[in-house]
Amino acid sequence: MDYVRKTIFAYNSNPQKYIDKTMNMVPYDWVDKMEKLLPPDAKVLDAGCAYGRDANEFFERGFNVVGVDLSEELLAKGHNKFPKVTLKHMDVRKLEFPNETFDGVWCNAVLLHLTDPDIEKSLKEFHRVLKKDGILYTSFQEGDDTEERITTFGVDAPRFFNLKSKDDIEEMLMNAGFTLYDSERTDDMRTEQEDKKWISTISKKTEGGEQENE
Repeated sequence: MDYVRKTIFAYNSNPQKYIDKTMNMVPYDWVDKMEKLLPPDAKVLDAGCAYGRDANEFFERGFNVVGVDLSEELLAKGHNKFPKVTLKHMDVRKLEFPNETFDGVWCNAVLLHLTDPDIEKSLKEFHRVLKKDGILYTSFQEGDDTEERITTFGVDAPRFFNLKSKDDIEEMLMNAGFTLYDSERTDDMRTEQEDKKWISTISKKTEGGEQENE
């Protein structure tokens, strides 16, 4: 079983526990920032949407939202919990959308579960499906190593983690064809994880970094 399948297995293993632990963890301040940068009725992709929590927040704010994820169990829960939100089974490394489909891509705590080459693939895919001057949000757990670990927060099976510094994240975004708009080091929203920090970014699609959809 490759590392991505292990991570998906972890999320599939106890989806309700994960939902119960994370339902109140919408990063509203960053959604607010995205909302201000997007046009009215913008089309937004929630890349790695899990059960659609953040996708639903954008939907409730009047945006045309599509969420994609590889966890069948979380998607099934999301279809029941948020029936008005479009959720699809899809890999962020190979998106099944035409070029320049979306005004914004929201990718919250997703890329940290990918290796560097797969992060690069995903960022290039985000660049491809974004319209000119489209907006991208990402969040990573701060660090400088990779590891496979079991966390007691919402998931009981091992997942792959790829921790990044602020400089590393900004360089990857630039290499994929994005210009940084906002970047902040933030606290973990979980009270039992106060020692962990996150790097959140908003960037804009610029020239370069395109990847053809094979």
